[in-house]
Amino acid sequence: MKRALLYSILLMSLIVLLDNDTRAQPQLSVLGGIEHNWGEMPPGTLYVAKRIVNSGTDTLEILGIKRSCGCTTAPIDKTKLVAGDTATLNVSIDAMKQNGEQERTIALKTNDVLNPVTTLTFLADIKRDLITEPRSFPTIMGVKPGRTVTTDILITNTGADTVYFAEPVLEIPEQQASFTIHEGDRILPGETLPLGVSITTDSPGFFVGSVLIRSSSKYVPQFEVNIQYRVREPIASDQK
Repeated sequence: MKRALLYSILLMSLIVLLDNDTRAQPQLSVLGGIEHNWGEMPPGTLYVAKRIVNSGTDTLEILGIKRSCGCTTAPIDKTKLVAGDTATLNVSIDAMKQNGEQERTIALKTNDVLNPVTTLTFLADIKRDLITEPRSFPTIMGVKPGRTVTTDILITNTGADTVYFAEPVLEIPEQQASFTIHEGDRILPGETLPLGVSITTDSPGFFVGSVLIRSSSKYVPQFEVNIQYRVREPIASDQK
């Protein structure tokens, strides 16, 4: 009788041990939750470090990281976490050219049986009070040497405050330009102004650069607008 009772106790203990071993599994948790909201932000790079925790009882493996946008990077400092261990996911989002409400996601694929894919959501409201249309100066091709290259864009003040400009700067080596907006000029809320640029050059070639625009803007005190143009080689008929 005693022997049978002892066997029963040993059998029950073995069953419990096997059951606990079967239940041992990893579990991914995110400190601070799976959503991060920066709120209102100026254009630029958004950054946050998210802490990933293995709250399970077995080793957690990060099998893959999928981003919703090429503007997002998310390196993680370790891909295997023992029970109770943590890792850091360094999230960086390029929002330099964005405007308005933005949403990006990062999906973590793991060996968490109950939740094999955990999706993190990142939100921001990018504020800029100066909008350019188009985003770049229209390209000018085949300009005759010695002639003036002229192109323009429109700048709109979508904010609530008057914005004052500094003198724009052409960022192309050995090229000189004049602009239709000058130091001290202003743009009222809701107003649209043309920004024209004129460049005269005798040097043939394809020129690529930008125009630096500085102002008293609350959100974008300075930004660059791309510009490119081609000055052709001189030909005999140019002398006529």
